[in-house]
Amino acid sequence: MLRPFYSLRQFCKMKKLLIALTLLCPLETYANDCVIIGFRGLKGQFDQEAFEKYAQMRGLYPIALEHTDLDLAMSIIEEERCYHLYGFSKGAETVMKMVRKAYDKLYPSPIDVITIGAYKSANVDFRPYNIRFKNYYDKSGEGQKTPGTYVAGIPHMKMQQYVLEKESEMKK
Repeated sequence: MLRPFYSLRQFCKMKKLLIALTLLCPLETYANDCVIIGFRGLKGQFDQEAFEKYAQMRGLYPIALEHTDLDLAMSIIEEERCYHLYGFSKGAETVMKMVRKAYDKLYPSPIDVITIGAYKSANVDFRPYNIRFKNYYDKSGEGQKTPGTYVAGIPHMKMQQYVLEKESEMKK
């Protein structure tokens, strides 16, 4: 009996890598040929439209990944050395993991980082890596020690839209 060449796990990893590489092909159409990698929260929580509008406002090519897709994100920055990071909720923790991993591998640091809705115990302090960053916290982030903007009265799932509006106002 013949055995399959790849395990299901290997196949899934290859599939994700191929999808990511396919997404990177049209980079030439974006202003500065940089990508922004956005990490979703638990159970895929993420406002895709707000993320894409944020990327468009910044002239960046958006790539949204699950908060567990750290290896895929690392393979993307191996190819695309100009990148920004965006993390929503649990995805904010993945952004920190990615920064550490890139630092350990001596890869270039992200141009900047934005986290939205990180939990109060999440480490989202990028100062030790000398990276420009912005953190936006909602009620789940009360007590967070890292610098950032606390937003009262905005539900967790509306935070990305709120940040998009605030960042758009600042850009004007």
